[in-house]
Amino acid sequence: MVGVGIGAISLLFIQAHFLSEQEIGAIKVLHSTALLIYPFVLVGLSSAIPRFFFHFEKDQKQYNQFISFTLVVPFLLLVVLIGLFYSLESYVYTHFLNSSPYLKKLMLVIPIMVGYFTFTALLENYLFTKTKIAVPSVLRNVLARLYLIAVIFLYYFDVFDFSSLLLSYSLLHLINLAIMFYLVKKRLNYSFTSPWTITGTPIFKKMATYCFYLILGTGGTVIVNQIDTLMTGGILQDLGAVGIYTIAFFIATLIEIPKRPLVQVAVPILSRSLGNNELDEVEMIYKKSSINLLIIGGVIFSLIWVNIDYLYQIMPNSEVYENGKYVVFFIGLSKMFDLALGINYEIIQYSKFYKWNLFLMPFLAVVAIGTNLYFIEAYGITGTAIATAISIFIYNLIRTALIYFKLNLHPFTVKHLATVVLIGIGVLVVKWVNTPDNPFLGIIINTAIFSVLFAVPAYFLRLSEDLNRIAEMLWKRIF
Repeated sequence: MVGVGIGAISLLFIQAHFLSEQEIGAIKVLHSTALLIYPFVLVGLSSAIPRFFFHFEKDQKQYNQFISFTLVVPFLLLVVLIGLFYSLESYVYTHFLNSSPYLKKLMLVIPIMVGYFTFTALLENYLFTKTKIAVPSVLRNVLARLYLIAVIFLYYFDVFDFSSLLLSYSLLHLINLAIMFYLVKKRLNYSFTSPWTITGTPIFKKMATYCFYLILGTGGTVIVNQIDTLMTGGILQDLGAVGIYTIAFFIATLIEIPKRPLVQVAVPILSRSLGNNELDEVEMIYKKSSINLLIIGGVIFSLIWVNIDYLYQIMPNSEVYENGKYVVFFIGLSKMFDLALGINYEIIQYSKFYKWNLFLMPFLAVVAIGTNLYFIEAYGITGTAIATAISIFIYNLIRTALIYFKLNLHPFTVKHLATVVLIGIGVLVVKWVNTPDNPFLGIIINTAIFSVLFAVPAYFLRLSEDLNRIAEMLWKRIF
């Protein structure tokens, strides 16, 4: 939550005040490009860690070989990528970057960020196997955002130019990597050894097959998740539009706050349960994750939407950024749908049906690119949001259907319908009530009305036993 708060302050107030929308767009393009590339450097090894780690844990020699292999292979691929970038530098500058002075240092910065995302994914997964999730979360969600705030202030006070801002911001991330390398070394009792001897073990072939299918599947995933930003900038030829979209998208993705910690806790349990074919436990996790995420995500989305005009009013340069209002709506709606379907991606990922990603992801990548081409041309950044929402809806429906037909599991109960009805009633009532022009007072009133209308019946209907238990515990502590 601290990291989310820092991120919100950074983007909605500091960046919106001290940077232009074009500069915000350039930072987003940097992130999106690196996120688009790094899975192909990672080659599926981060997901292989929670799946195969426990197979090697009993033999110290193979254990060291496994960890060394997962670190050395991405490092070598990163070296190849850096060489490729520099060999193509002149061509890319000439054909793609000349139109934007904000991106003139991008070719130097992208490999650094690709390396950061690659090794962060690997090291975090090793720490997660030991249920060490706090420090990686602080590094990613708090320190990384503080780095950006620091370099923004230095840029604003003319300590360096914008290109140096991008470079400094990227280099500061290497501090986080150094800390995580130290933690992995300390927590995993690991010593570097030759990584190649592991290729002769019986389980390596199974791991290699898993990673191969994952690369193909992940390629589609990153296209679906990152192509919106890059296509918006490319089609509209306007980094300012990317900046406006970035802020609106961030507001909408606040809905996803509860998902990451839940997934981090659930994945090791889910991996073991699926490996042992304990489907009753998988079903319990599936249903609980679904209803809990729908309730929390639905409440957050509703509170954002009923207060959206007020939120833009209190932002710096609101007359520029309020053009992203309906981006918030469409992205928020799709994210709520994603949460309502629980941890369906993780169930497929760690089950024997992971190979289906080979077929699903390329199809969804084509859908994402096709819808973006049409809707961005027709509706600008709102069209980007519509295209992204369509991709998320289709992706989740297919994943849910696959789990149902292959494992005979689904997340739905009558409580899902009751939750949606309560959310709809709460939003309609708040929109009907006349609230004051003062944005701060308006947010307080809207939030209070919706919270009472939703929370009271949700508690007595016992839509979520877990959330009821938390509510009762908090009530006892306060009163």
